[in-house]
Amino acid sequence: MTKEEEQLFPQIAARITDADDALLVDRMALIGPRDVTLFFAMLNEIETEIG
Repeated sequence: MTKEEEQLFPQIAARITDADDALLVDRMALIGPRDVTLFFAMLNEIETEIG
């Protein structure tokens, strides 16, 4: 497990709200790469962490 998986992602998950999640997805769709699969995988992992 990486340092991000052990420390960063759980800390982000503890603080992110549904509104934050929606904003991040919206911004990624506007300025990010066309394929946001990796970003969505990260969000899924964060949501799994927080239950």
